Amino acid sequence: MSDYETPSIAEQRALSYAKQRAAEQAGAFVESYTRMEKVHVTEDRVSVLVSGAMQVISQNIEKKAMPDGDVRIVANITAEVDTSFIEKSLSSKDEKTSSMDDAYNQIKKAIIREEKETLELKKRIADLKSQRLPTHDLQLEIKVKEQEYLAINKTDESWALWKKGENAEALVLADEAVKLNPKDWFIYFCRGTINVSKKDYNKAISDFNMALTIGPKERAVYINRGIAYEEIGDLDKAISDYEVALGIDPNYADTYVSRGNAFSKKGDTDRAINDYNKAISIEPKHEGAYIGRGNAYQKIGELDRAISDYNTVLTNNPKAKLAYYNRGRAYKKEVR
Repeated sequence: MSDYETPSIAEQRALSYAKQRAAEQAGAFVESYTRMEKVHVTEDRVSVLVSGAMQVISQNIEKKAMPDGDVRIVANITAEVDTSFIEKSLSSKDEKTSSMDDAYNQIKKAIIREEKETLELKKRIADLKSQRLPTHDLQLEIKVKEQEYLAINKTDESWALWKKGENAEALVLADEAVKLNPKDWFIYFCRGTINVSKKDYNKAISDFNMALTIGPKERAVYINRGIAYEEIGDLDKAISDYEVALGIDPNYADTYVSRGNAFSKKGDTDRAINDYNKAISIEPKHEGAYIGRGNAYQKIGELDRAISDYNTVLTNNPKAKLAYYNRGRAYKKEVR
C-alpha cells in the first residue's frame, strides 16, 4: 500500500488476490471431482462451479511497515469447497441463467483488467514522485479506479450469492455496486438477472434497458431481457430480443434454445424443433437443447424420439434430474 492509496481498498485488493489463488486450487479439485463423477465440463464451467462452491471459512489481514514508507498488506484465507453445490449444479441446467454464467468470466476479466491498469498508474506515480513532479491528476484517476474496483468486486460477490440462490442478499450488493459506479452497463445487467431470479421482471427489464442505453449492445443483455419478457407472457418481444442476440452472435447455442422455448410456448412446435436442432449442430452435447426438443416431440406424440433425446442427456450427464423426470412422463404416455 502506497501513501496515496485508501487502506480499505488495499486490504480489499489483498483479499481479492488471496481468493484468486484459492480459486485456482479449488478449480483443480472441482475438475478432478467432475471427472470422478463422469461429467464433462468445460474450463469456463469449472470457474463457474468454483465461484459458487468455494466458501471462505476464515480470513485475516497482516500489515507490515516497509523502509520506503509503504505498508505491505498480506491476506490469508482458509476456504473449502461445498460438493453439495457442485452436485446441485450438475443435476440441472437452467437456460434462464446460462448467459449469466457466461458473464461470470467477464467479471473476472474486468477485475484483472482493473488491477493491471491500477498497477500501471502506481508505476507512473512512483516515477513522477522520484522526479519530484506533481502526481495530483494521477492520484485522482486512482480514486476513480478505486470506485470501479469496489463496484466490480461487489458485483462479483453478488454473483456468487445469486448462484447459491441467495437472491435478496445478492440484490443488496448489486444495488451498492450500481451506486458506486452507475455508468457501468455490466452492473445493471447483473442486477437485472438477479431481479429475473426474484421474479421481479419489470425491474429486470428496466435494468436491461439501462444496460443497453449506456453500454454496448451485448448479446447476453438481449437474451436475459428476452427471458424477462417471456416470463411476463410477451412472447413476441422475447422472440424479437432473441433474434437481435442471434444477429450479434449466430453461433451461440443457448440463444437458439431460448428462442425455441418461446416458440414452443406459442405452440409453434416446428420452429421450436428447428431451433433446438440448430443449437445441437453448434453444441452437440447441449443439455437444454435435447431436453427442449424432447419436450417438443412429446407434445406432438413422437415419444420414441423424445425418449431418445432424454437418453442422450443422461448419457452425457447422469445427474440430469429433469431428463429423468421428463423421460418418466414419456414412458408413462407410451405405456398408456
